[in-house]
Amino acid sequence: MSSSVAPGEILHSKYRVDSKVDGSDQAFAATTVQGGAGVLVFGLTVAEVAALERGKGVDHMHLSRLLEVIDVGGAQFGVAEHLTGLTLAERLADVGKKEPVDAVRFALRIADALSCLHEAGACHGSVHARGILIQVEGRAPPVLGYFPSKDSAYRSPDRGADGPPTEADDAWAAAALLHLMLTGKPPPSAGYAAESDLSDAGVTDAALSAALAHALNQDPEARSRDVRPLKRELARWFVEHAGDEPPTPGPHSSSPPPLPASTRGSSSPSTSPGARSRPAPAQPQKSLWRKILPLALGGLLAGLVGAWAFNLVRPKPTLIVTNKAVKTLAAAPATATAKPINLGDVPVTGESATVTTAGDKLSSCAMAYLPKGTFAKAPDFSGMCDETDPRSGADKLRVAVVGSAPKDGGATDAMKIFARIGWYDMAAFAVVRSGCCPDAKPLTLPAPSKTCGAMDEALREIGQEVVAMHGAEEALKKYTAAIHCEVNLGRGPIYRKRERPVGGEDSAFLELVKAIQAP
Repeated sequence: MSSSVAPGEILHSKYRVDSKVDGSDQAFAATTVQGGAGVLVFGLTVAEVAALERGKGVDHMHLSRLLEVIDVGGAQFGVAEHLTGLTLAERLADVGKKEPVDAVRFALRIADALSCLHEAGACHGSVHARGILIQVEGRAPPVLGYFPSKDSAYRSPDRGADGPPTEADDAWAAAALLHLMLTGKPPPSAGYAAESDLSDAGVTDAALSAALAHALNQDPEARSRDVRPLKRELARWFVEHAGDEPPTPGPHSSSPPPLPASTRGSSSPSTSPGARSRPAPAQPQKSLWRKILPLALGGLLAGLVGAWAFNLVRPKPTLIVTNKAVKTLAAAPATATAKPINLGDVPVTGESATVTTAGDKLSSCAMAYLPKGTFAKAPDFSGMCDETDPRSGADKLRVAVVGSAPKDGGATDAMKIFARIGWYDMAAFAVVRSGCCPDAKPLTLPAPSKTCGAMDEALREIGQEVVAMHGAEEALKKYTAAIHCEVNLGRGPIYRKRERPVGGEDSAFLELVKAIQAP
């Protein structure tokens, strides 16, 4: 594809081309004729246009906004926000690699941005470290831009050098990006044959190694072809490890270096993702330390003496002990040194500008355990971890799914499943709750009849098996047998069901399981 755009040219009477962007002969920095806003104009093949066009106007805090696709002399170009700042590639060139928590946080946010594009029916196709900004004024990092690249490490083997981008290609790229942040190197362009190879490459955490083995598998039949499985596995890992970060910034911290004094407040930031000056390292000031160290030690000693004296005279507080300790997905590890989970560090759904409640976090998790396109807008799942009655939980889940009807009046895959799922809606709730609330109290139902099995125990087993990506056949048999036993004794109304299961209810639930466990 040859360029048909040159600096100084006005495109569609709207965009003034300023210069080529370093690192690509098909990307140009431009400004809008009206208002002077910075935009990026980048070349597209016909196949890339088809994949990207539906992403116009998709709004996500970790994604540059695609404005439109234009035709210039028969050549196709995308126009997107041109955001400038330090890139992830530049940062990694300085620090080598990231701490695992920091790397997973970034990967989750990029995966969520890609999910948002996929929900709109679009694909990105250019996910790579040079196109990800981590220091953009007014935006939480990272921000995925549309800087073109044909780096084979970030293109799935199925796509090749010239194939069109697909959701599977974006899923590969998101995993490749995590691999780069964890090891300092991109993955092999052909992927990995075995999980043990990832350990040899430097991915030492077993759960992260397993997640990447699913996403970067050489075998296309064993490889995840959707970004959601990676997002689920990383979200579960992040919640368990978010308190593991170093308490202060270290050499692999995500905290970017300060901007050079000469560039702060500049009205002409660099337009190249790869050509920015880096701040010079600060020189140690030994003479200053000699002056202030005695004062600092004296102040510290005085403070310790004052605190000791106050502790002697202050009234002792009354200690109240409670045995009610409900752990939810939002709870941080209860250790003296553990850092609480910052809800702003949890991947967002793309529906809101900020994450402010535990419900946002649970919504993001729950959406990953339901078929793609279930929710046009994230529903409120804030009480899910505290709900121990699967009857009530199933009712709320059904209302959320049915209440998500698309504007065109059609039915989502989830709505079709829940229209047939009957008794197995409690099993669906058990799965979502097990995946998003691993430390919550067990589900409980009324005591079973003497001759019947415990339905709540079977539900717990179903949830655990499905979330662990295992077959749930045995647990499902126990649950089905318990249902028929109770119905035969006339106890269906206790479970808010008046009829015995009809044909297809278990099949509907298995459709849901298939969607969750799809590679």
